[in-house]
Amino acid sequence: MKGSLAVDFASPSQGTQFRSFWESHLPEVEGRVPNSDGWVDIHCPIHPDAHPSAGVNLKSGVFHCFVCGTYSPYRYLTEIEHLTPDEASTEVDQYRDQFVEGAKLDNWGPVASTPREYLVFAERAQRLLTPDLGIVREYLSSRNLEFGTLVDFGVGYVPEGGLDGKSPGQVECLVFPYYYGGKVAALRGRDILGRKGGVRGSHYVPYHIDALKDSDRCILVEGETDCLRVSQALRHCGVDIPVVATPGAEFRRIWAREFEGVDQIIIIPQSDEPSLEKFLPQAIKVLGERCSPVYLHWTRYQLGKDVTDWLRYHSDEELVEKLPKKRRVRTRLQTLDDAILASQEEQEWLVEGLLSRGEIGFVAGPMKKGKTYLALNLARALALGEPFGQWEVPTPGTVLFVEEEGGRQKWAQRVVNVLGEESRGRFVYYHRAHIDLCDRRWLEKIVDELDGQDPDLIIFDPLSNFLHGRDENSAQEMAELLDGIESYRDAFERSAILILAHTSKAPNPQDRWLSIRGSSVVAGRIDLALFVTRFDGSTIHLVVEGKDIPKSALELQFDTSNWRLIPSLHIQPPTRTPTEEKILEVIRAAGESGISQSKLMETLSIKTSQIVRDAVHKYPSLVREEGEGRIGSPKVYFWNAEAEE
Repeated sequence: MKGSLAVDFASPSQGTQFRSFWESHLPEVEGRVPNSDGWVDIHCPIHPDAHPSAGVNLKSGVFHCFVCGTYSPYRYLTEIEHLTPDEASTEVDQYRDQFVEGAKLDNWGPVASTPREYLVFAERAQRLLTPDLGIVREYLSSRNLEFGTLVDFGVGYVPEGGLDGKSPGQVECLVFPYYYGGKVAALRGRDILGRKGGVRGSHYVPYHIDALKDSDRCILVEGETDCLRVSQALRHCGVDIPVVATPGAEFRRIWAREFEGVDQIIIIPQSDEPSLEKFLPQAIKVLGERCSPVYLHWTRYQLGKDVTDWLRYHSDEELVEKLPKKRRVRTRLQTLDDAILASQEEQEWLVEGLLSRGEIGFVAGPMKKGKTYLALNLARALALGEPFGQWEVPTPGTVLFVEEEGGRQKWAQRVVNVLGEESRGRFVYYHRAHIDLCDRRWLEKIVDELDGQDPDLIIFDPLSNFLHGRDENSAQEMAELLDGIESYRDAFERSAILILAHTSKAPNPQDRWLSIRGSSVVAGRIDLALFVTRFDGSTIHLVVEGKDIPKSALELQFDTSNWRLIPSLHIQPPTRTPTEEKILEVIRAAGESGISQSKLMETLSIKTSQIVRDAVHKYPSLVREEGEGRIGSPKVYFWNAEAEE
């Protein structure tokens, strides 16, 4: 092999950044001047030492004794001073974060060496890897990894000075080969302090990407260590899902091609800003709805940020339990056989015949017309497993209610009056928390605070208070808001979502979907709407429309002493006035030919067209309206005989 490959690291910003560390633990170091390589000779504190046989490196932080061996700062603190792993990591990280800059992954130019040279380098490094090396012992113990996991992933070892001893600037490190199509496309190193760098000319692809061959499901994490640790956890639990990782906190569009044919991509981000603000949003933008983010729950006094750190406090089984079930991806080309299988699946109703798991629905109506009371009663029905109006609730469920308006005490009184003490344990809420649905940090916070208890129903009230400066008449900005709402559906895959929204001051009864305030993009992306058409103080007049349910109109009555809905076992059609009875009878008698609005008014001697329109719009399941009510397009009403049956 011509020349030699070297793993380059970013230079520390200071030459003796570990001086204060060792002076605090070994007073003999204080005031000493290191040699050109950063070493200070000292007496070993571990064994009796008449003459200095040890030394510490004020540049790298390494402790070395000719008798006792080599220790990283982490190993010195845990094995010599007997600090806990958490205490040692916290102290060492102070120096690592302050002085060490990560290697940049911007070398996408022509490959400087041939794939054969990369492969030979990786194989030679792999042969040098042994479990008794200090850097290996430190890496395994601090990350709770097994030596066999390193071997399985082809991790190698590079000594100080390089494989051939001709690279004086090469630091001792572990090396991680990036295999691509069976060849080594990149080499990345990690020294004993966790500094990372790569061989110049490396062509970075997602780490462990070859594992995706013939797989329709995978896990995506950030960094090689998380990839190794998560893979080890899955193996311990007997779960066969390949794990791949990005080499840094970003996901490049060019990598999308490597996930062709993968139907579900489970993303487990780290708990820091680069991962949540860069890596995760970029991956979702590039990979689309195939992504299923999994947010890990952290509590006070838990240290770290990555998945490996989280697994210090949680078992492998707890991680596996958080993984979503395998799901069918709708965007994939389907066959009739797929349709037959899907049609035979049992629909998962939260509210029988009304609301399914995974749906996004709206409760829409004018301001101050009982929408919040309606939603609270739906929450009560789900929490107790009781009917909601004429709709049955198959099994009790849990509800998260996000309320962004009203006074704190009045809101609490509403909740207590409607939900009652019997709903305890199944209802939680945020009140005026100023949640931004497009900010993924909020989503992570909510996932953390729910502590793994995914709600069956999430309610956002009202839509206008979640805009946060966005223009509700802008299709682009409303689409952004709906993307944020759908991220909650992705995070809580078995949850249904209801959004309370105001309708315009002049609602369009012919197409109520367009009456929801804001851009018409809303109507195209929701599955169900409960339209409040009128509120009489104790009775809500409701029209229900959805993609997979029949259109219906009904009345729901409140007990005004506690604002709970009065139980009803059957559909209660709106009460008809004598005038409405006459109007409906004339339309019914007209049969299939229908009757125009002007002819209907003439027949019944009605002088105001609004009376006719109110009656017709009150019974959308019985009467169909056509025409726009202008010259050339008169309004015509037709009776729906099937609905009557």
